[in-house]
Amino acid sequence: MALLQLHGVGRTFSGAVEVTALDDVTLDIEAGEFFAIMGPSGGGKSTLLNTIGLLDHPTTGTYTIAGDDIGGSTSRRLAETRSETFGFVFQGFHLLDHRPVRDSVELGLLYRAVPADRRRVLADRALEQVGLDGLGDQLAAKLSGGQRQRVAIARALAAGTPVVVADEPTGNLDSENGASVVETLLALRDEGTTVVLVTHDPTVARAADRVAHLRDGRIESVATNEIAVASALGTGGPADATVVTEPTRASSAPRSAGGGGAGHRPERPGRPSRLRFRDLADDAVRSVTSRLGKTAGLVAAVAVAVALAVASLGLSVSAGAQVGDTFDLHTNRDVGVSWDSPVDPTDEGEAPGAIGAGAVVAPFGSPEAAADVDGRLARVAELSGVESVGALHERGSAVVRATAVRDALQAPVVSIEGSLLAAARVDVEWLARHGPTLGDREVLIGRGLAAQLPLGPLAAAPVITLGDTEVAVVGIVDESPRVPSLVGAVTTGAHSLPGVETPSQTSVLIRTGAGAAQQVARQAPLAIDPVAAETFRVDAPIDPTTLRAEIESDVESTLLAFTGVALLAAVAGLGNSMVLAVLERRKEFGLRRALGARPSHIAGLVLAESVVIGALGGLLGLALGLAAVLVMTVARQWIPVFDLRLAPAALIGGVVVGAAGGLVAAWRASRIEPHEALRL
Repeated sequence: MALLQLHGVGRTFSGAVEVTALDDVTLDIEAGEFFAIMGPSGGGKSTLLNTIGLLDHPTTGTYTIAGDDIGGSTSRRLAETRSETFGFVFQGFHLLDHRPVRDSVELGLLYRAVPADRRRVLADRALEQVGLDGLGDQLAAKLSGGQRQRVAIARALAAGTPVVVADEPTGNLDSENGASVVETLLALRDEGTTVVLVTHDPTVARAADRVAHLRDGRIESVATNEIAVASALGTGGPADATVVTEPTRASSAPRSAGGGGAGHRPERPGRPSRLRFRDLADDAVRSVTSRLGKTAGLVAAVAVAVALAVASLGLSVSAGAQVGDTFDLHTNRDVGVSWDSPVDPTDEGEAPGAIGAGAVVAPFGSPEAAADVDGRLARVAELSGVESVGALHERGSAVVRATAVRDALQAPVVSIEGSLLAAARVDVEWLARHGPTLGDREVLIGRGLAAQLPLGPLAAAPVITLGDTEVAVVGIVDESPRVPSLVGAVTTGAHSLPGVETPSQTSVLIRTGAGAAQQVARQAPLAIDPVAAETFRVDAPIDPTTLRAEIESDVESTLLAFTGVALLAAVAGLGNSMVLAVLERRKEFGLRRALGARPSHIAGLVLAESVVIGALGGLLGLALGLAAVLVMTVARQWIPVFDLRLAPAALIGGVVVGAAGGLVAAWRASRIEPHEALRL
């Protein structure tokens, strides 16, 4: 029985116009035979060779290999049969150009799960057989055309398949290199390998045992040796030559020379169409590192996203550590207690109004009341956690005039006691050599009011008229974050002035130490008046722990959202780049499929490469992100806080980004058909 048998095989390609590439082809090829196929371009030679090598499937007819019908075979079975039966020599060589020559020669063995050391021995032996010993470590891209074709033949030799399928193996070579290739193929035939070859070169065809002529998808004739060549060229031949001219069937007796058929070949190493995980990982690493330029771009895309994520999360942790200090320096240390005047708040019937922590506290206007307020401030100052305390009183408004020639203004008037300026964080520009207190008939003018009067330079010790009284201006209020109204008001001391109203509202402003605000807010009303404590209005900050948690949560949510967007952008960018890379490597993936790789093997390779790229990007992104956190925290004079969980998170994140970005590319690569990607 013939090794390869085609019976009534047809191949039709559908499209806008249906094309018949093969039409009722019947052909037998014996084991150990050198069989050539000739014919004009477009006659169906490549399609027939693709069909013989299981790179394409027939539309009609049957095809058996060693008596086994491969019709209806699954993708896995076809891959196993290719791995077990066929070696390929391509006109375009199809080497792994950016990797050592040995990697290209080993490729068929890789998909037979042959261990790496055994693959190396077989590859070096095959290179020696084709005269390329010592070149295993050289990059394939640096070889000449003749050397590249011999590497392609060495790949078939190393695989040790019983059938070698070759398409125009001398088409891109000069006559000397072409003759060397033919000699190598004849040596294979003599060792029992079946060689099926497509050629346009009569010299190459004369080396074959039989030659089939194919035209318009049909076998016109099959003949032996030179007669077949002459017939194919239309030049005739010796009269005593035997020519088989049956258009649908041709066969010859099995060769007896050269060591017999495929059944006498030694058992091949490994198992067909199998791939070990360690070999997959190693292949992915080699593939990634062989294309440094493209890999660097892909790694950078992942690294930027991971760096943004690490920097965002790292800054979130570092900023969170500073939030408590910020609260301690500002709002969460301010407490206010207020009541309505001019009636003493301990009097019955006093109803509280609403002024809040930004309100003003003033003395009652009488010496007795003033003494009472001083006592209350003293009791509050003794509370644990109180740093400064003062009283501010709103005294309505009064007429203010800077000079007799200027129009008078109606301005608000407040008076202060105790350490009000410190408790309210008031910034005052004082007259030279004047202390931070107000004496009798001395006032502060807000910067806004001073501009409206106009007041003139403070160094001139200006005097203004407040109501009916002349007072000296000893300072300008520049800023008052807790009581903003002071910037546009006249501020007096505790002394009463003619023409100025008695206080309408009084507030005690307290500045506490870190974490003491809540406690002081509970104790201050009792210190002011334990009997009427419930009548006071207390303005205390939100519990800093709660507020801090809320702010940190909001900041973290925002940063996480930003990080998520960055990671999604990285996945999209990497996915697009990987798909483009797959399109560029179609021939490589087609070659791998031809040599026995299953679709799952191709998908696994692309995913493994994506994971390697993601891991490298994760490590680089971690370094960049931590550097960014360090720079930002030092610039803001923060204490950098590094969460150790960021390291594994960055690596895992990079791997996830890489794998997610490679999913579409892996799917696209797994769908590549060898007959579409390769020209056999």
